[in-house]
Amino acid sequence: MFIAILVWGSVFYRLYVLLISCLSLLYPKQKVIESNSDLSQHYCFLFPVYKEQKIIKDTLQYYEQFLAQSQQIQLIFITTAKETGSDTTLKLMQDYLKNSQYQERIVVVTCPVLDGTKATQINYGLDFIAEKKQKSYVCMFDCDARISFLDLVRAEQYIKDNSGAVIYSFLPKAKPAKQSNFLVLSAGLHHTERMLAFEYAASQLPWKYSYPMGATMLVHPQLWQHIDHIPEPIDDIPLDYLLQFKKLKAKTMPFYTLVQPPPDTRNLFRQMIPIFKGVFSYFSTAHRYGIKLNIVGYGHGLLVYTFYLLEPLSIFLVLLGDWWLGILIFVQIIVNLYWVKKLSTKAFIAHSWGYIIRLLQFLYFGINMLKGEIRLSQFKTERK
Repeated sequence: MFIAILVWGSVFYRLYVLLISCLSLLYPKQKVIESNSDLSQHYCFLFPVYKEQKIIKDTLQYYEQFLAQSQQIQLIFITTAKETGSDTTLKLMQDYLKNSQYQERIVVVTCPVLDGTKATQINYGLDFIAEKKQKSYVCMFDCDARISFLDLVRAEQYIKDNSGAVIYSFLPKAKPAKQSNFLVLSAGLHHTERMLAFEYAASQLPWKYSYPMGATMLVHPQLWQHIDHIPEPIDDIPLDYLLQFKKLKAKTMPFYTLVQPPPDTRNLFRQMIPIFKGVFSYFSTAHRYGIKLNIVGYGHGLLVYTFYLLEPLSIFLVLLGDWWLGILIFVQIIVNLYWVKKLSTKAFIAHSWGYIIRLLQFLYFGINMLKGEIRLSQFKTERK
């Protein structure tokens, strides 16, 4: 009986993901938003950085173009005292800014917390903004995230036309690096499943639930009337839980942000520790913010955890020979590859391997959790 429940639960999960994927592809795309060429609001871009030596110069140069196009933008980079040595990201930034014409609008602060995570650095940046008493839209960026200035202007108009949310997310779109190895490429192709069924779908289907996406988020100033910091350890799923508790909304916009994949296999697995820790933080987030859950709240949390666990379970059951689930995953791969315009035997094989990698990532997370309390700061992505 128990095995049958697990199997049918996995089938439900796969059918749901496939159905939402197909609906999001068939639903008429939103019209391109026409907007003015400049911004009317002030924006603070927050970049938490840690061992980003390979891309920090490119990030600075890229977003200096935004500073050139608008006086309404300030860049704030939050380094961490955890990063030490003679060639730190902080040192590279300081050297670069000596010759930058925008050095007055680019701020670099260092978070002193040695055991912090990405959320710790962002919260330190939020405290810095609060001290300046700036009423700005806060844009939380990954250091490798790239949006276009035009899409930022369009996003401002989108927020005006679609009020009611406190967080507006750009759609993450991975751009695999040429030097990425097969495992990283496979994991990237597999991630298109989540992008299509959960993230792209949220921007296309009016009734689809939206949640914050950490790569690039625009935070409306109204959010700070309800909270003053974002929850640990990451800046998306735990924040989504907190928004639910506060009865606040997030919205996914039909604009893309390009992000880089993990630089290597080691980081491909390391970065999943804080991500999965955040996924399974529903109850700890409620406890941390003094939210008293009733029986409905507890039931919802358990359903959320079950839903997330059905993904690796469905993959495991396919490896055990469940051909129904195998067929559903086969069709899902075709749909995913059609969406990203990569229908080929090579891409199909790589995408298929991505499911195994995903299962291994869950196992890696589980093993580390069984070891006991771990310092999440040691699992930061590194691009040295």
